Amino acid sequence: MTHFVGTSDVRHGTDTERRPGSGGRAKSPGRSGLLCSTVAPVSTDEPIHDHERAEWLVDHGRVDEAVALARARVADEPYLGNLAWLADMLADNGRFDEAVAEWRRAIAGGVVGARGGLAALLARAGRIDEATAAFRAAVAEDEPSAQADLARHLARTGHAEEAEGIHRALVSAGDHAVVPDLVKLLAETGRRDDAVAVSRSVRHAGDVPLYPVGRVFEEHGLPDEAIGIYRAALAAGGTYLYGRLARLLYQQGRLDETIQVLRDATDDLDQRADAWRALGRLLVIEGRDEEFEAEAKRCAAVEDGFFLMHFAGGASRGRRHLAGTCGCARTPD
Repeated sequence: MTHFVGTSDVRHGTDTERRPGSGGRAKSPGRSGLLCSTVAPVSTDEPIHDHERAEWLVDHGRVDEAVALARARVADEPYLGNLAWLADMLADNGRFDEAVAEWRRAIAGGVVGARGGLAALLARAGRIDEATAAFRAAVAEDEPSAQADLARHLARTGHAEEAEGIHRALVSAGDHAVVPDLVKLLAETGRRDDAVAVSRSVRHAGDVPLYPVGRVFEEHGLPDEAIGIYRAALAAGGTYLYGRLARLLYQQGRLDETIQVLRDATDDLDQRADAWRALGRLLVIEGRDEEFEAEAKRCAAVEDGFFLMHFAGGASRGRRHLAGTCGCARTPD
């Protein structure tokens, strides 16, 4: 597959910190799919911080010490995250009953969210009926996100109709965080038109997680809807989607739109280095010589020509692609 902005164009160079705002600043893995992450060296010394130390202890077969450390943390700070850490550690090391007991102790102690934690643990273990009861108990106690969690559980366990009803009620009440779940449920049950209708009714609400909605449409053969979603997300400031939108447009044969998206991305502080590289590559591959020359001149006028190295690098990759020596597939998806 020909990737114009994506993991096949990851930069492994040394210029990522040369200039503030150059587009080479480090980002968290998975944000845009454009930059590689840095892997910390492995140390053989015992870590100091609790979570790292517990993991190290487990890796070295000292599970009891790790559990004791986690239990001490829970005793000092009985927060939901610490409880989940302890319970998961127990479950992952063959001590499932102890994990359940920790959640039940937290429930008895009035820890908010503990019922949902127990439900999630039971669900992961395949104890579906018990998990369903625990999720319903969390809803009855009005725990945070309990209704959405119950609906997701019901959808996973074959109760689509009840799950849909809960999701629709939440969306109607203004909880747009569950829109991706509802769209996915509808698409997976063969109701793509309903999924599209839900998406279109709320996509400009401002608080809808648009990227996962777009992914659902891509996965279910609705590229035009996905493109519309990604454009809405970009308009709302989701610039990390420039690359995905460009790739999807190109896959649909919409070359002029692809080029324009990449041009727009060259003006974005976070994306512009990768966008210049992708644009150079695309214009070479598609034989758009006049546009290539025009874009080269425009690039030379930005930041004293700083991004020409990226544009030229993309062009070089494009030429290797045409020669069949770049190591990528010859045609896009």
